[in-house]
Amino acid sequence: MKKIKPLFDLAELLTKDSSLVSEIQLAENQPLNYLSQFANILQERGIDKPIPELPWLAMVDGLARRHLLIELDWKYDPEELVSTALQLFKGHTDYDSISKQLLKIEPFIDEDIEEFIPQLNRKLESSKVQLIWLDIDSDSYPLTTISLADLTVAKQLAIKAGYGTIKS
Repeated sequence: MKKIKPLFDLAELLTKDSSLVSEIQLAENQPLNYLSQFANILQERGIDKPIPELPWLAMVDGLARRHLLIELDWKYDPEELVSTALQLFKGHTDYDSISKQLLKIEPFIDEDIEEFIPQLNRKLESSKVQLIWLDIDSDSYPLTTISLADLTVAKQLAIKAGYGTIKS
């Protein structure tokens, strides 16, 4: 059974922008209105009618609209992942240290993103941040950042909500 309150709490962990919760609430309570309001984005995902995961997608797409999430295609290599991570951490108080850590990593070209994220996150532990993947059950990787201190709580909230999972 899906629960919306843990999803709201998760959204609040990922952004201070309270309007994201409003968008998630719209997707949950008035899915047709949400579909109408965000038709262009949802059409790109092949969604033209309400689906059970709509609130989760509302959070993912809402984070992307706020420039807090970047979605990478499965075809991208680890070097692209490092570049994306640097974009997501821009503005972080420890950006210089984060940048130095990430640029030291020498990824294998044939390594896929899913295998590379844990390696990247080990380097980020000293800066107390993590790159997370909000799984939308597709061949893409919606990536955002979270403090290391909030990671366990975020994963638990995603599980409690039942809409999707967080991987790191």
